[in-house]
Amino acid sequence: MTTFDAIAVIDKPLGITSHDVVAKLRKSLNTKKIGHAGTLDPQASGVLVLGINRGTRFMQYFVADSKKYESIIRLGVATDSDDHDGTITFTKDNQLTRSEIEAALSAFRGPIMQKPSSVSAIKVNGRRAHDLVRAGEVVDLPARPVTVHELIMLDLEHKNIDGLQVTDITVHVHCSSGTYVRAIARDLGTALGVGGSVFTLRRTQAGGFDLSDASDLEDVAQMKFHKLGDIAVRILPTHEINDGFVKDIAHGRAIHIQAPEGDKLALLDTAGRLVAIGKQDAGVFQPDNVFLTRDDLSA
Repeated sequence: MTTFDAIAVIDKPLGITSHDVVAKLRKSLNTKKIGHAGTLDPQASGVLVLGINRGTRFMQYFVADSKKYESIIRLGVATDSDDHDGTITFTKDNQLTRSEIEAALSAFRGPIMQKPSSVSAIKVNGRRAHDLVRAGEVVDLPARPVTVHELIMLDLEHKNIDGLQVTDITVHVHCSSGTYVRAIARDLGTALGVGGSVFTLRRTQAGGFDLSDASDLEDVAQMKFHKLGDIAVRILPTHEINDGFVKDIAHGRAIHIQAPEGDKLALLDTAGRLVAIGKQDAGVFQPDNVFLTRDDLSA
């Protein structure tokens, strides 16, 4: 069984779940300890970040980071899942103008209250909302606060789909974790009086990871595995410590060092390995998570 600890970034293809990606990597890498940060629906592609072995514990430090997406929103078609794979519930011919859409988009920028799609991975009494919907239950999720940092219309195209006049817009979305682009499409369509749903959705960035970091799921031999120390340097304040301090940390002892104060500080050894993440206060470092153990030091 593999013992390496890493972060992997996959360009998830369409048609499979995030759990399918995890299952494939577990088999390919011969390890059970793999998890993902930020679910992508089967109908969505793009950046999916995974932790391998001790990398699963490291993901908590970036799982809540903001995300970026590129999406085609179809105005004129509403569905029960808020995307094109759902059952159509409402249609309306339209030839919306750019100015009409831009005026409506302004309501979805900044801090907003958003009701997630009922066909989502949110848990209701221990079960995923999408599982309850598929079982025939009615799910009404409460609105919650999210932030849309950017919502930019990149393109507009009028189309005739089997005799229905629709307006497709391509948008760039930069949003807080927990924001649903499908819900933006639904609510935008409602605001414009024509109905709306996501036609395509691609995540282009998750926190500090973008498509340039991503590997093809089908080519494990060429996959990029990022060391925890390398990622820590990218996303957290870091401080290098000597071997004596590394041993103290591995034995569970607090250490006295001159390092940046704060709740999140990553300690690296002289080889660049992630030793621990914790809090530095008044010259004393207290670890919350230790990534190098006594067994690692004696190996």
